[in-house]
Amino acid sequence: RFLPETAAPLALVIYACVAGILGLVLLKVMKNLSIYITTHTKASDAFVANLKADTLNVLPILLFVIGAGVLVLLVLEMRRKTLIDDEPRGFLARIDPERQHLLFSLLTTPWMYWFFAAFAGCTVFLVLFTVVFTNAPAGIADGIWQGLYYWLQQQQVARGGQPWYYYLLLIPLYEQVGLVFGLAGIVYSLFRPTRFRLFLSYWALGNLFIYSWAAEKMPWLMIHIMLPLLLLAAVILSPLLKRTWALILDLRDRSRSAPATEGEATGVQPRWSSRERVRTGAAVFGVVVAVLLLLPTVHNMYEVSYVHAADGPHEMMVYVQTTTDVNTVMGKVDLLDQKLVGGTHQLKIGLTDDATWPFAWYLRDYPNTCFKFPEGCPAMAKDVQVIITGGDSLPQSELTYTTSVNGVVPYSFHTYKLRSWWDEGYKTGNGNAVAGSVGPWLWLSYGDNPPKGASFNPVLAAQNVWNWWWERRAIGGTDGAYEMGLFIRKGLGVSP
Repeated sequence: RFLPETAAPLALVIYACVAGILGLVLLKVMKNLSIYITTHTKASDAFVANLKADTLNVLPILLFVIGAGVLVLLVLEMRRKTLIDDEPRGFLARIDPERQHLLFSLLTTPWMYWFFAAFAGCTVFLVLFTVVFTNAPAGIADGIWQGLYYWLQQQQVARGGQPWYYYLLLIPLYEQVGLVFGLAGIVYSLFRPTRFRLFLSYWALGNLFIYSWAAEKMPWLMIHIMLPLLLLAAVILSPLLKRTWALILDLRDRSRSAPATEGEATGVQPRWSSRERVRTGAAVFGVVVAVLLLLPTVHNMYEVSYVHAADGPHEMMVYVQTTTDVNTVMGKVDLLDQKLVGGTHQLKIGLTDDATWPFAWYLRDYPNTCFKFPEGCPAMAKDVQVIITGGDSLPQSELTYTTSVNGVVPYSFHTYKLRSWWDEGYKTGNGNAVAGSVGPWLWLSYGDNPPKGASFNPVLAAQNVWNWWWERRAIGGTDGAYEMGLFIRKGLGVSP
């Protein structure tokens, strides 16, 4: 009785073994290719440039072939010589439409459906990657090859330097409903499998593995892991909600059919077996848990979207973010522009390399902005009214522009935060750890300054997570920032 009815389980095991081996080979090839790209950058850039050019040369021929093929098929359709007969033959005749409906649908779907699906996809691709046709045809080649080339480069760069468990830490902080019921959905799908449920499980676990393996881990990539988990959560929540709703309707019907008097006979009442009671109780419990988990999920969504949208130290989802201090600095610049030149944007501004981004955008309407200050504009270097600097050049700039010259200090100075980020004490000493990294367990318990000899404390960890959920009380430090300096020439009536 334990033998499967079909060869599907055996085929699944064989597929997993073969796909696993091929996957390991592919990952090794990608790693070697990534190493080659980062060590032979010029040659790789030239190869990709040639690949893009060849793609653009071949693309017209390919479009012509596709167009000719579509024309031939249309002619055949007009003559009613369809590619698939009304009566399935050969391999199609061996497919059971009832038990193998997915395979049967894939093999019997008219070609025109596939063509228009591909046409719709290509249309979206063209509009987006050509930037609404302003970067055509180069954007087409970029869309095909540049993304893959970028990710192969980043595999060795490992931008962010996040540990393998990064998403295992990030997801529970934000996605309570999707995580709990997504995992429950995987278990449910294994005990009550369908092709779609097994595919969702494969999709969720596969994405978690591949994005945890990828060297560049960013919080916004979490959506690729959460999408299948949320669908799995729907798989298990659907029957729970249906059973709970059926209970509500049954209780309503019972209340409506209650006797007017004590001796009046009631209508026929449904009988609930003990098994049904257990199932209904479990369904109600599951729905209550889902509602309770929805509260922190919605609260986190609100906090990260509307309250702390640019607050890196208090939102792990933000990662590294330009702070609202940039708005404060631009407010000072605009005010000075109004006072000195009547708002004509003719203010003379010096911008050092370390502050180029994002001020290259914010100062786009100021034509007298000197980039690479002061080397980039030796003629006006001594006449600028505003200097914006940041990072490593900040101490030297402060020394240079606030030192007294002939008894006069040329500029007033104030320090702001240009970018800020979430505390990274959860990293371990794996070569990518920052100063103060103590690992995930100690970090959850004590932040980035655990007492000597401390070990994981689940009570403190739960308390820290709880306080962060509802009060946004940071687990680690909040001083992670890339500073910038604003210098305004004295005597102009605006302080930095």
